[in-house]
Amino acid sequence: MLRSRNKRRHSVFFPLGIDAIIFFMLLLSIGCGIDNYIYLYPVTTYLNWPDTTDESKNYCAFHTSDVQNNNAAAGYFKGFEVYYRIYTNRSTLESERLRIDSYNEDESTQAMAFSYMTSTYKYRRLTGSGRLSEYPLIPGDSYNRDVYIRLYNITGGGYTAGIKVYNAGEDSTLLNDFGIPRRTKGGITGNTDDYTFKIDYIKSGDDDVSWTTFTENEIFYVQFYVVAYGYDESYQSLYSELFSLGYITLKKDYEDR
Repeated sequence: MLRSRNKRRHSVFFPLGIDAIIFFMLLLSIGCGIDNYIYLYPVTTYLNWPDTTDESKNYCAFHTSDVQNNNAAAGYFKGFEVYYRIYTNRSTLESERLRIDSYNEDESTQAMAFSYMTSTYKYRRLTGSGRLSEYPLIPGDSYNRDVYIRLYNITGGGYTAGIKVYNAGEDSTLLNDFGIPRRTKGGITGNTDDYTFKIDYIKSGDDDVSWTTFTENEIFYVQFYVVAYGYDESYQSLYSELFSLGYITLKKDYEDR
């Protein structure tokens, strides 16, 4: 991100010989390919904060930042990735989310926030049944879009589980449906039931679950973060700052009605 500051300009003159040396060193540094800092713009707008009491609003949704990233990091920006963790205790979730958010907002630690989230707190990559082995989860485009993530069906209300991408604004045409959300456990994902978010398949030994005392019996909370994703010329992954999407509540009587 570029920040402008007003500074008084000073002119400094060197003898011709020193000017020539400096000019030569600049040419040499350009030729040696000194690395440029690549900045990916994070998502900054959520379209729905999951509601724990209104089931119809128990989903995550956000507005992408494709345009900003195409302008600032063309050729490097590839799309968006979503990370999650399942909790049995809401207080534990909120405490860990506060630590992650603080790390993400502090300029001295911001660049390490993605590693902090995935290594320290073991957040795992969300996949979709239609994009199990493809990266990123949400491919980039030339314009901003709206993404909706719902973990289970509500037959009576007409809501279906999925990772769906729509045109932004009034023209909310469905552009992509990347299938049913899938978990990643032990670095593996799949289209079998044990990779779903159904309560019967969430186990205490799973590495995407923080299993402590239940806040309420057999109620789980799934916290989500989204990041802009890309890679550089050497295929080193690039991640933006984190953006919290809130948490979706899972109850036994919620599942696929």
